Amino acid sequence: MWARVRCSGVWETSSNADLCMPPKARAQWNGLVSLKLGTTAQRLSSTAASRKCVVSTQKILPLMETLARFVIFAAFAIGVTAWVVAIIALITIPTHRKPGVPVFTRDLRWNPLNIIFRPDHLTSEGLWYRRLLGMAIVCFAVSLVVGLVFGISFGILK
Repeated sequence: MWARVRCSGVWETSSNADLCMPPKARAQWNGLVSLKLGTTAQRLSSTAASRKCVVSTQKILPLMETLARFVIFAAFAIGVTAWVVAIIALITIPTHRKPGVPVFTRDLRWNPLNIIFRPDHLTSEGLWYRRLLGMAIVCFAVSLVVGLVFGISFGILK
């Protein structure tokens, strides 16, 4: 497991807390662990030497929670923006139909918004708004999933 350790005033990322020990203390520690030799006083002195490396989990967890809250807020902002873009596109698409295509017909089942499902009735600008609507729906869904994953995994949303 990777941990962030502090070695003589410098923060380092390490997979093992004893990597930042001085070479002499590391050799003593490895010798005590592998051979299980030495007195209790030697073990305590080598443990005291290894205490120079303090794993800062108390400082990492609030940072991770703050990052999770920022991601949730960003997902919320992106979701709201995508929702507004989708509404604007839904209002705009029926106005960009080809000339001669009526709004209320049996072909569209008497609903002007059903022109979204008939790209052959739209102009090039209407097709552009149709793609914009699709992207807005996908962005909204992705931001919803990302916000839920971060919120549930960090216990912010219960």
